[in-house]
Amino acid sequence: KRWEALTAPRVFPSGDMTLPSSNYENFLAWERKTNVADRSPSGAWTEIGPPSKPSGYDGGVGRVDFVRFDPTNPSTTMYVGTPDGGLWKTTNGGTSWTTNNDFLVVIGCSDLAIAPNGTTMYLATGSWESDKNSAGILKSTNGGTTWQTTALVWTAAEDWRITKLLMDPTDPLTMIASTNGGTFKTTDGWQTFTTGSFPPGPGLPAFTDMEFKPGDPFTMYVSGKTFWKSTDKGDNWTQISTGLPPEAQVSRIALGVTAANTGYVYALIGDENRAFKGLYRSTNSGTSFSTQSTTPNILNSSKTGVGGGGQATHDLAIAVSPTNAELITIGGISQWQSTDGGVQWTLVSYWLGSDTNYPGEGDGPPDYVHADVQSIDYLPGSNTTLFATCDGGISKSTNGGGNWTDISNNLRIAQQTDVALSASDPSVLITGLQDIGTLKSGTPWSVINGGDGESTFIDYTNNQNIVTANPNGNYDLSTDGGTTRIPLNGNGLPNGNEFFSPIIQDPVISTTCYAGGRPDMYKSTNFLSAPAHTWTSIGTPSGTGSVTRFVVAPSNTLVMYTLKEDAVSKTTNGGTSWSNVTGTLPVGTARITNLAISNTNPLKVWVVFSGYSAATKVFKTTDGGATWTDVFSTGLPNIPINTIVYRNSSANDEVYIGADIGVFVIDNTLGAWVPFFTGLARAKVNDLEIYYPTGNLRAATYGRGTWESDLYSTSLPLELLDFQASAKSSSILLDWLTGQEQQLSRFEIERSTNDHLFREIGVLSAKNGQGTARYNYEDQDVKPGIIYYYRLKMLDLDGQFRYSPIRLAMLPEVGREIQVYPNPTDDNLYILWNDVVPVTTKVFNVEGQLVLTINKTIPFESIDVSSLAKGVYYLIVETDLGKSLGYKFVKG
Repeated sequence: KRWEALTAPRVFPSGDMTLPSSNYENFLAWERKTNVADRSPSGAWTEIGPPSKPSGYDGGVGRVDFVRFDPTNPSTTMYVGTPDGGLWKTTNGGTSWTTNNDFLVVIGCSDLAIAPNGTTMYLATGSWESDKNSAGILKSTNGGTTWQTTALVWTAAEDWRITKLLMDPTDPLTMIASTNGGTFKTTDGWQTFTTGSFPPGPGLPAFTDMEFKPGDPFTMYVSGKTFWKSTDKGDNWTQISTGLPPEAQVSRIALGVTAANTGYVYALIGDENRAFKGLYRSTNSGTSFSTQSTTPNILNSSKTGVGGGGQATHDLAIAVSPTNAELITIGGISQWQSTDGGVQWTLVSYWLGSDTNYPGEGDGPPDYVHADVQSIDYLPGSNTTLFATCDGGISKSTNGGGNWTDISNNLRIAQQTDVALSASDPSVLITGLQDIGTLKSGTPWSVINGGDGESTFIDYTNNQNIVTANPNGNYDLSTDGGTTRIPLNGNGLPNGNEFFSPIIQDPVISTTCYAGGRPDMYKSTNFLSAPAHTWTSIGTPSGTGSVTRFVVAPSNTLVMYTLKEDAVSKTTNGGTSWSNVTGTLPVGTARITNLAISNTNPLKVWVVFSGYSAATKVFKTTDGGATWTDVFSTGLPNIPINTIVYRNSSANDEVYIGADIGVFVIDNTLGAWVPFFTGLARAKVNDLEIYYPTGNLRAATYGRGTWESDLYSTSLPLELLDFQASAKSSSILLDWLTGQEQQLSRFEIERSTNDHLFREIGVLSAKNGQGTARYNYEDQDVKPGIIYYYRLKMLDLDGQFRYSPIRLAMLPEVGREIQVYPNPTDDNLYILWNDVVPVTTKVFNVEGQLVLTINKTIPFESIDVSSLAKGVYYLIVETDLGKSLGYKFVKG
C-alpha cells in the first residue's frame, strides 16, 4: 500500500511503470532550456536533520541496500548504497559517513564494484526494486568524489534496473551486471558491453542475484525466479531446474557461495506468497540441487517462524561463512542462522529484539536489528565479522552473528513524508518517515511514534501537544512533547482508507482538528481531551474515494477545500453542505495531489498535480473555484509536483512548490516559475512549510531528510543577453554579454564536471552601466575528453545573486577522431573532430531507419536533435574522403 500510494499518482492515468524514471531526464531537459533565474541571496539550502540516528527503541536512519569494502583497507573504508539517498562512504569503520552523490543522474543506487586499487569504481544507478529505474553505470577514478557516464546509458523508457554488479576478481575491467532483463557484460570497464545469450522468448528473465564461483571466475550463477549457470564469464547461460521448485511457486531466489567449499551453491527461495519455500543446496557447482529445509517459516515476522507470509520480494539475503560451508546466515524480516547447512535454524537477530541502549524494550533476546534485512556480508578476510543492511540502516556483528551493533550513526538518508513546525521555536519540528516512524528534533532527534510516520502537527499554542499519524489514518496525541501517546481513533472516527490520511489543526480554534483519509470529513472540537474526545462527520465532499488533502481558510474557518482523486470540493458553512468546484481542472489527465490557500482571502486557492503531463502542473482560482487558470505549468520540468505552500500575507501571492526534483517559487510579479533549489539534494520533496519568525522555508525530502532555506528575494539589476562556452586548441573560452548593469558587484565563474557540483574558478568585476558590456574568461586548466559545465554567479552589491544558464564544452581527446556529447542529450548534440573537413551526419534509430541527415563542415557547434523521440540512436559521420565513423547516443 505504501508503494501504491507513492506510485499511483505518478503513473496516472496510463499506468506506465516506466514514467517515474523520466524524472531526471525531463529535469535536465528543462534545466538546459530554462532562462536565467533569480535566486535568493541566502537561498542555498542546508540540511537540518536528522543529523544522526535518532534515540529511542526501534529507531533507524533509513533503508540501506548494500555494503561494499575498499580492497586496500576493508576494515575501515566501506560504502553503503540506498534507494533514495545515494552512495555513502566511511573511512573509520562506520563511526561517520559522507556522501558526494546528492546531484548524480539518479541519486539512488543498487550496487558498487570497486577495483583493487580502491579508487576506480563503478556505480549501478537506480533502485533494484521498482522505486526508480536505472540510468546505467557511472565510473569514478577518485574514490567516488566525481563520476562520469559510461557506455551503458539508459533512458527511463527502456525500463532497466540493475540488481547486482560483479567485478572479475582477476580482471577489474571485466564486469557483469544482472538486471530485470538478462545480463550485461564488459571487458573494458564499460567502454563497450555485450549481453548474455538466452533462449528466444517473449522476454528475457528478470534477475535479482548473481555470484561468481569462488576461485573460478569463469563459472557464474544468476537467479531471479529461476536459476542459471555460465561457464564462460557470463557470455552464455544455461537454466538449471533439477532439484529446484517450479517457477510458478517462486517469488525470488537469493544465492550464497563460499570459499570453504567451492562446489556449494545455496539457493534461498521465497514462495509465491513471499514466505519461506525452502533452502536448497548444490554440491556440484549448480548442476543440481537438493532440499535442505522448508520449515520453519524463517521469512515471516514471528519469533518462532510459525505462521504464513513473508516479504521475500523485498527482503531476502544470505551469507555463507568463508571458512565453514555449513554455517549460513539468512535475512528476511529478521535474521536466522544454521550450523548444519540449512537443516535447522536459530534466530540470531529479531526486529523486536533486545537493544542494550534501551533495556526493557522489545521482546528479546536475540539482539535487535531493524526489520527487513536487505543484505548480509562478511568482512573480507574475516570469518566472524558480518554486516547486515536493512530498512533502518546498517548493523555489525563481530562474533559471527551472536550480537549486533548499529553503525548507521550519521547516515542522513531519512525517507520523509511530512514535516510539522512549532509556531514559536525554530528548533522544534516533527517529521514522519518511512519505516522509522515519527521523529522529533532535538539533541539527538528522538522517535516518538513507530511504524511508517505520516501526517503530523504541533499545537500552535503549546509545543507539548503533538499529533502524529501512522498509515490509514491511525492518529495519536501526545500532551507531553512526545513522551507518551493517547490514541485519537474511535469515538466516532472510522478506520481510514488512505495510506497517507491527513490530520490538521484548525487555524483559529486550537482545540479543534480535522481528519481526512475517509470518504467523509471528520471534525473534533475536543481532541486535546483524549481519550474522552469525540469526532463528528461534517459531510461527504464531492469525488471518488477518500479525502487525500484539505485546507481550512484561516480568514474564515467555515470555508474548506478538499481533494479526492478526481475532484475539488468546497464548503462555505463548515461542512453543512459541499459543492463540486473541480470545473475545468484536468483531473482526467493527471492526479491532483495537494493544495494551498491564501491566509487573507478564502477565494484564492492553488492546486498541484503529480504525473508527467507537461501542461498539467499548477492551477489557481481567485473566485473560490468558479474558474481555474493554469500557472505557467509548461515552464516547469515535466515531473510530479508533490506539495505547495502559500507565504502568508505576501503582497504578491508568493507560493512555493516541491517536486520530485527541486523547489520552485512564483508570485504575481513574475512571468514564470523561479527555480529555488541551490544546494538541495536531488531527492523527492514531499512537504514544504514556512517558519515565519525567521523567514525560513523547510522541506521534507524522501531520502535526504529535512532541509532549510531563506525565503525568496528580489531580482538583480542585470540583463544577461548572451553566454557561450567554446573549445580552443588547449583551453575553453567563456564569453558573455550584458545590458543594464546597475549596482552589480561581480561575476564568479563556476565549473563542474557533472553539471551540478560546481566550484569557483575565477572572478571578474562588474562594469556597470546603461549600455551593453562584454566579458570573457579563458579556462586553461582543462583536459581533453572531459565535458566541462560552466555557469556564472552574478552578485549585486547587497549580496543577492542569480545564476546564468549552464554551458558546456570539451577539448578533443588525443587519438580519438570523433567525440559526441552530452550523452544522453536533449535538444543539441555536440561533435568534436580532429580534422576540418566537410561531413555528412546521419542519424539512425534502433530499427536501422534513417531519421536525420545534416551536411556541414567540422568543426561546427551542434546538431539539433529536438525533433527526435526519446530513445537510442546511432550517429554516422561520413567525410568527403570516404571515411565513416559511428557513435551510439541516447535522446532524453
